[in-house]
Parts: sequence; C-alpha cells; structure tokens
Amino acid sequence: MMIVEILLAVFVILSVLIVIKFLHQIVKALFLIGALLSVMIIIFGVFVFLDAKDLKDHITTSPSRIAYTSGGNILVLLDLDPTKLNVQRPNSDLPEGITVFTKQQMGTMSLTDLTGLRGNAYKLFIFDDAYFDTLSISTISFQGSEVPASTVRNLMRSPDPIIAYLRDIKGVADPKVQEATKQQMLVVDPNSEQNIRGIAFLLYFSESMKPANLPSLFTGVRSGTVQIEPQTAIVEAFKITPAGLVRFAVDKVISQGQNALDQVKAQAEQQKTQDQPQTQGTAAP
Repeated sequence: MMIVEILLAVFVILSVLIVIKFLHQIVKALFLIGALLSVMIIIFGVFVFLDAKDLKDHITTSPSRIAYTSGGNILVLLDLDPTKLNVQRPNSDLPEGITVFTKQQMGTMSLTDLTGLRGNAYKLFIFDDAYFDTLSISTISFQGSEVPASTVRNLMRSPDPIIAYLRDIKGVADPKVQEATKQQMLVVDPNSEQNIRGIAFLLYFSESMKPANLPSLFTGVRSGTVQIEPQTAIVEAFKITPAGLVRFAVDKVISQGQNALDQVKAQAEQQKTQDQPQTQGTAAP
C-alpha cells in the first residue's frame, strides 16, 4: 500500500512539473510572439510614416493617373500634372495639367495590368462608379450654372456623352440638331466625347474631395471601390484601421484645418483694421 501511495505521489509531482513546464513554454512562446508583434508594429509604423512623408512631398509635384471605371471597364483615364494646373490650354476647357486619354489609347490598357495602367505616374487612383453612390452631392457647378449632380453623373456614364451634354446641359431637344452639332464638335475635336466625359468626371471628383466627403474616400479604400497603386504601407494602414478611428482622425484633421483657416482670416481682418487708420492718417488734405 505504501508503494502505491509513493508511486501516486511521484505521479502527481511529475504531472505538476510537466504542467508547469508546459505552461512555462506557452508563456515563453506568447512573450516571443508579443515581442515579434511589437517589433512588426513598430516597423510597420515607420513604413507608414515614411510613406506618408513621401506622399506629402510628391503628390503635389509629381504626375498622377486617375481612372474612372464601371463594370470592369475604363470609362475615363486621365493624367494630372499638379505643376501645370494653373496653365490654361488654348481653345480648351482643360488646363495644361490635365490630359484626357482617347478611346484608342484606353483600348490598349486593362484593369488586369495595373502596372501597365499606371505607366510612369507617381500614383494610380482608380475610382469605381459604385464609390460615387456613397457621396451626398446635390448640385455641381457646370459651365457657370448649378446642375443636378445626377445629370453630371449621367454624363460620366452615358454611352454617348456628347448627345447627353447637348440635351441635358445645353437644352438642345431636337435629335437631328443634336446629331448635327455632335458631328461638328467631332470635326473640331475628335476626342470631344472623352473630353466631355472627363470634364464631368473631374467636376464630380472635385466635389468628392471636399472635406465633408473625405471619410467616404477612406471607406472606399477599405471596401475596394477606390484603389491606389502601388499599395504602399499607408494604403494598407487605411485598410486595417477601424473605420470609426479613421473617421475620427479625418474629422480631427478637417476641424484643425478649419480652425487654422479661421485664424488666418481673423488675422487678416485684424491687420486690415489696423491698416485703415494709418491709411486715413496719411491721406492728403
């Protein structure tokens, strides 16, 4: 009986030692995993910071390419050079900094080859038509008039944007006049169709970039309706960051930007007020 008790005690002790050893290995493994995760997070954070700095330094100085797609097809493709946006192109509604691709040029490109689609551009931005469904835009200024956003959206998607433009923007109701005018426009500019579609897209795109719509942009990156190539660290960060946190950060940046703008306006008004008595005092009698 004594031997059985001794064996049982030894068994219990060995079991406890094995469990302790096992738990020690688990804790050690968890510690190593935690340490590795911490290092990876730090490294990822460094890449995000460097990527954000690179984006800040180049997005306003380097050419980018923007694509508008629907149903897997490229409807608009344009190059944007921010250094030439203030240079007006002669006999055109577009500045020198914006080049709209022709149908023939787009025919050689595909969404399955994003490297080729990007070309030599610093960044490639792809906006699927579904992204614009998430925006709250009521009207858009088009050639000096406020036009329903839905009308501009139809220009972007229309199979015949020239006819849609003449009918919905210019108010040309007669189909014969529409077709005759269309042919005249194509003689003057063979790329009129894509230019009209491109201008409509740019107007809608500009509205989507206003502060109130920026949260939808980041939501689009997360959902895939907005793609940015190459997909660097900052793009991946947007995808894994909780939507609520992204929205909070964007709202914070917008708020700070608005506060800074208000301060600049207040300082300008204060300077203007201070300058008025000096101007009156130096006026000729």
